[in-house]
Amino acid sequence: MVDEATSQNIWTYQKWTTTNTAYASPPLDQEENHPPAVTHVQKCNTLRTHLFPEPPHLENEPTPDLNEHPKDIAYHSITKREVKDAIFTAAQLNTPGISRLTGRAWRWAWDIIEEEIFNLIRLCADSGYHPKAWRTSIAVTLQKPNQDYSKLRSYRLIQLLKVLGKTLERIQVWRLSYYTAKYKLFPLHPIQQD
Repeated sequence: MVDEATSQNIWTYQKWTTTNTAYASPPLDQEENHPPAVTHVQKCNTLRTHLFPEPPHLENEPTPDLNEHPKDIAYHSITKREVKDAIFTAAQLNTPGISRLTGRAWRWAWDIIEEEIFNLIRLCADSGYHPKAWRTSIAVTLQKPNQDYSKLRSYRLIQLLKVLGKTLERIQVWRLSYYTAKYKLFPLHPIQQD
């Protein structure tokens, strides 16, 4: 709908969710009018384009050093207990995403296919691979009550992710938190931005 929209001016649409019409304000450097987003698909495309932009290209990207060094932190494969804890700490009655399975369904599945779930999560963690299917989500835009709907803060974006993807992420977060605390990986002084 609006090729020139940015994260700053996309929310200048006037009551686009209640009137079924969105008007984009022109970019600061142009004065031309843009066609309104009238259909649900046009509004979704506008949100998707500007709330989930492609990541910027990293200039001078460092090359990974895969050689072992004496100061490297040893990696230990995840345990069955970590996988079970991650599944059982997830919300039981979360809103199902694309797979239509809730946290409770995976708790029930754990009793039956414990080894299969554990080995799947363990192999993903050991290989450093997060399956694309687990990274796919449904994003639902909710309006906060009694807000000015022309402003970004008037909306909350809820992403419905798959429970197994969140399980793998939760285990990685626990591990990173542990390593950060154990090896004192926080900087002693705040990093100065130029």
